[in-house]
Amino acid sequence: MPGKNAATLLNDFFRAERKSSFDPRSILLAVIEVQEHVEVWDSAGVDVEPFADALPIWRAEIYHYLHPETGGFANYAGSGKLSKSDIGLLGWVAERLSTVSPESTEESRESIREMVQAARSLLIEDDTIPEKLRLHVTRLLRHVEEALDNFEITGDFLLEDAVERLIGALQFVETSSSKASKWSDFRSQFIPGLAAQLSASGALEGIALVAANVTKALGG
Repeated sequence: MPGKNAATLLNDFFRAERKSSFDPRSILLAVIEVQEHVEVWDSAGVDVEPFADALPIWRAEIYHYLHPETGGFANYAGSGKLSKSDIGLLGWVAERLSTVSPESTEESRESIREMVQAARSLLIEDDTIPEKLRLHVTRLLRHVEEALDNFEITGDFLLEDAVERLIGALQFVETSSSKASKWSDFRSQFIPGLAAQLSASGALEGIALVAANVTKALGG
């Protein structure tokens, strides 16, 4: 559903009969996102006690459904500890997030597809990129495409996360490549428009951290 944010994704998860259809990483990211917003509201003087109390309940319920061997979600019966009011609080959070999280447009999503295609072509062309980094970026490109393909289900939250991680990794590619000028041209063509939208949602705060931690993801 367009405009879906972290809270609506959590709400969908808790209300769904088949938890196995959800990606654990996405759901865990969503609860972290909600917690960060609650902390911001708290610092602004908003009474967040009900939400602060619900956060550990939401988190415990998520872990309740995690299968210990596969790492994915299993279609277990609920723990019985999550009340309707706990879920209802997510509706308030979702509404509040909708006022600070800009929704993507068809045009902006098409621009993201074009960026992914251009990045993939350049990645194939550039033979100076370390192989582990190449594989890492290839996976991130695929994640962005999956977020675009499933946009009607997962919405803007997961798309924004995928794009944020990709931009951070591409910054690292530019500094690692012997053909940096081509990546610089790529950045000039595609990144400013995307960065404007990410900046509006606060996602740019994480891009520098993503780029700095790429070496960890590569085993460096």
